[in-house]
Amino acid sequence: MREFIQSVLAFVLLCTSNALCQQGTLPPQSQVPQSDAKRDWRVIWRNVTVALGEVAHDSLMNRDYFHALGTAVLISTGEHSGYLVTARHMFCDPEKKFHPSQLRMRFAWQEHKSIYDYLGVPLNLRSDSGANLWTSLEDDTDLAAIAILQTDEVLPPDDRLKMYDSIALGDVISDVYEGEPVLILGYPGFVGNEKLVRAIVRQGIVAWTNPNQPDQKTFLVDANLYPGNSGGPVIKVPFGMKEDGSYNFLGSGALKLLGLVSQAPVEDIKTVVSNPRLGQVETHTSVIGIGAIGIIEPGSRIHKLIETMGRTTTKVPPCDVPDPVRKQPTAR
Repeated sequence: MREFIQSVLAFVLLCTSNALCQQGTLPPQSQVPQSDAKRDWRVIWRNVTVALGEVAHDSLMNRDYFHALGTAVLISTGEHSGYLVTARHMFCDPEKKFHPSQLRMRFAWQEHKSIYDYLGVPLNLRSDSGANLWTSLEDDTDLAAIAILQTDEVLPPDDRLKMYDSIALGDVISDVYEGEPVLILGYPGFVGNEKLVRAIVRQGIVAWTNPNQPDQKTFLVDANLYPGNSGGPVIKVPFGMKEDGSYNFLGSGALKLLGLVSQAPVEDIKTVVSNPRLGQVETHTSVIGIGAIGIIEPGSRIHKLIETMGRTTTKVPPCDVPDPVRKQPTAR
């Protein structure tokens, strides 16, 4: 009896000191089998981080493949319902005349499948009449969400025993301050499609917050982000320097969703070339920033968007973009 009590006390002590035992760490839909992977934070957060892409054609191999364009996060509001949340420009980008009727999704545990062998799960973004199935806020917030059932029906038959994780809405927070350490997951296109079978992990800090409304306005992170990170999760790390200047060495507490990546900087460089026959010719080149500082939509706006979608009177903002003919896909 004494050995049994000691075992119980040891288990309780372990859980109280381990971040993975803290309330809110494991999302309510933790459904990847224990036999497949250890339930550490990388497995959980990679499983909630979805690759958004489209079917492209490789002319050299003469084969179609999954081309990653950006990132999204699964957030649950109930036991069987939730939302796929991403940057709005993943669904509607008037500047680039991008308004797809369908994208494809790939999940982290499908990494054993080649991008040529598996083209992802179809995600319909517009109805047969052309109406948007997703919703965004009626302002300049670069966020959009689409309702998605938490069932295995969206998965191919051989994946139906590996349902996805999701982050509970209660684990989306707005406690942001400058110098705060963060982790960011996403699918940046610069690494090459063959490596984009699961989310790439980047580390950084919060570089700047709005001095008047830090928890309501976009903030900046220094995490070397690239196009393709758009819509990816910015994760609050439960250790390091705290807002009051003290330092937390123990790392107790759960990882929380602090926001989603809105933009990774791309600099357009214009050059003028003199040609005796053609005269002056302008050329434009997009250069991906190195050591890039990214713009982040805060958790408070994610809450506002999902709460808005829960109302029956939600108005879907239009996307004034004609149906494009896209020949060369680019990371968002």
